[in-house]
Amino acid sequence: MSQREVVFVDGSRTPFGRLGGGLKDIIAGELGIIAIKDLLEKTKINEKTNVDNVFIGSASGCKSNNPARYATIGALGYDVPCSFIEFQCGSAIDAINHAAWKIIAGEADVPFFSVAGSEFMEMLVGVGSARARDLFKKA
Repeated sequence: MSQREVVFVDGSRTPFGRLGGGLKDIIAGELGIIAIKDLLEKTKINEKTNVDNVFIGSASGCKSNNPARYATIGALGYDVPCSFIEFQCGSAIDAINHAAWKIIAGEADVPFFSVAGSEFMEMLVGVGSARARDLFKKA
């Protein structure tokens, strides 16, 4: 049996911020929604097939518990599974690896993943769970 090929199709990113700066009231999941929706718009992938997994990594915990779930629900709905990978200094490559393993194993065809991770010191700026609840109301 031949191995399936894994390719990068396109990418999207959100802006960099400073501690206490313009992004201080935005939780990681909201930034994930922005990046995923931008990638969907650029690639038009949902016109051809469905995204079947989302992987998001972070080097440090995020106040929103599972930013991968918030981002997935907000951008793709409740039916797409996702994984949040917390791994110091290696979360981005681990998210890529998880997506690649799913493709190679035949368990996924179009997974999205966060290449840069989702850490932006959310734990230090004090964004509370009320903000996360508001995100679910928007989804």
